[in-house]
Parts: sequence; structure tokens; C-alpha cells
Amino acid sequence: MALLLGALLVSLGVSVTANPLLEAQLSPRDVARAAVEAHNQETGTQAVFRLLKLKSFHKTQFDWGRHFSMNFTIKETNCRKSMASYRLEDCRYRPNGVTKDCSADVSVLYFLQEAPLTSVKCTQQQVSCYLARCGRGGKGRNKSPWVPLSFTLTMAGRSRIR
Repeated sequence: MALLLGALLVSLGVSVTANPLLEAQLSPRDVARAAVEAHNQETGTQAVFRLLKLKSFHKTQFDWGRHFSMNFTIKETNCRKSMASYRLEDCRYRPNGVTKDCSADVSVLYFLQEAPLTSVKCTQQQVSCYLARCGRGGKGRNKSPWVPLSFTLTMAGRSRIR
């Protein structure tokens, strides 16, 4: 199969030799950023996300390129897709922006490095009650007891309040 693909590519005039200069420039962080850009293009929201943390990665060399499996965290920025043009590196993280945990598989083929094959899956992180100070009493700095914002008092019959 690889021989057939190689013959087809050679007949089309595509060079399949590795370019050491391009390989040296390919860092896991750069690949993660490309995966985030793919995620931004694929989602149906106006939010633009940026890489927050590269958690882990595994790089595998194969005949036609490199494959990266990675886990990372992204966070919503102040940029929106509706903006005429934005540079992702100029977008600042929103203070209370959505944070997502992501996993990605990216294959960078030597003969097609400008367009890596990318699959990204992201899930929104759950807000911790510790951080949000929610629930009875909370666990944050404000440890005052839980007090409802409103309540209803119903009295029946004759009552006296002393």
C-alpha cells in the first residue's frame, strides 16, 4: 500500500523527502496551537480560544511524517470570530472565560506540512464549588452561612409577634 501511494505521489510530482529544516521547527507547542486554530474554525460559537497549557504529548515518527497525540487546556479570549481580523497571539484571556480540556491527534505529512490532518475533541471544564463559592457555606474565603436571596413568609390565623 505504501509503495502504491509512493508511486502515485511520484507520478504527480510530489516530493516525499523529509525537509530537516521544517522538521526542526516543528515543536509540540506549535502543533497544539495549530490544533486550537482548527478547533476555533470548527466550532459554531463566536468565541475564540487560545492555548492555555500543553499537558502532555506523544510524538511518533513514521515514513511520511510525524504523528502527535496530545492533551491540552484552552481558554476563551476577548476576541470574537465576528471581528474583521484578529491575530490569536494578540487575544487576551477573558477573566471569567470558558476553559476546556482537549485531546488532539495531529498528523503532519512531510509533503503537506501546511495542512496537517487534525482531529480535536474538547469538553468544557466543570466549575468547582470551591472556586465559585457555591452551595451551603461554600469553601472559599467567604465562609458565611448560606442565605437565600428571597423568601416567602406565610402566616395563618391570628399570630402575634413579640
